[in-house]
Amino acid sequence: MELLIIKLLEYLRENKEHNSSASIAKIMINNLEKISKMSLEEAAQFCHCSPSTLNRLIKKIGFDNFKQLRKIITLPKLVYPTDGFNNEEYKKNVLLNIEETSDLNINNVVQRIRNSDRIIILSFATNYPFVTEFQVKMALKHKYVETLFDQNAEQALEALDRNDLVIIISDQGNFLMNMNLDSYKFQKLLLTQTIPENINVFDEVIKIGTYSYYGESKYGLMYFLDRVYEEY
Repeated sequence: MELLIIKLLEYLRENKEHNSSASIAKIMINNLEKISKMSLEEAAQFCHCSPSTLNRLIKKIGFDNFKQLRKIITLPKLVYPTDGFNNEEYKKNVLLNIEETSDLNINNVVQRIRNSDRIIILSFATNYPFVTEFQVKMALKHKYVETLFDQNAEQALEALDRNDLVIIISDQGNFLMNMNLDSYKFQKLLLTQTIPENINVFDEVIKIGTYSYYGESKYGLMYFLDRVYEEY
C-alpha cells in the first residue's frame, strides 16, 4: 500500500490543483481501504469520475489496471507497520542501526564517486526523501547524482559503462534481482541490511544497519549517506 500512496503523492505534487485527476488522487489517498473492496465501476462512482478516467489515472501512476491497484492496497504493511509498537524498543533499534553502520567503507565509496563519470542511485520510492536530500547536498559540492525509483530501469542502465557507478539501496538485498546484473558493465555498489546470496555480482556490498520491522533501518541509511557527503 505504501508504494501506491507514494505514487499518488508524486502525481499530486506534479499536477495542478484544479486538475480533475488530482481531485481523484486525493479521494483515493483518503479512502484506499474502502476502494479495495469496490469494483472498478463502484470506485469510479465513489471518486466522482468515469471508469475510463479512473483507469487512465491508474496507468499514469504506473499500474496496469484497477485489479492490480486493489492487490497493491491489500498487501501487508511491510514498510510502515504499527502493530505492537514499543517506543523504547524502537529507540534502541534506531541507535543500533546507526552503530552497526560501518565507517570503514566510507572512503571507498567516496573514491568511487570521485572517479566515476555518472552516479545513479537505484532504490524503492520509500527512500525518496533520504536520497533526494543526498542529491541536493552532493550538488552543493558540484557532483550530480541521478536517481531511479523504478524497477523497470533496464533501458537507462544499458547506456552505462565501467566508468559509471550504480548505487543500489535495498533493505533485504533483493531489489532488481529479476535482472541479470552480471550482464551490465557499470560498477555495482549495494547498500543493504541483509547480505544477498548473489554477493559476487556486486563490486562492493556494504551492510548499513540491521533489517528491522518498524523501519528503524532508515536511520542507518541516513547516517551512511550523511557520512559520504561529509567526507566527499
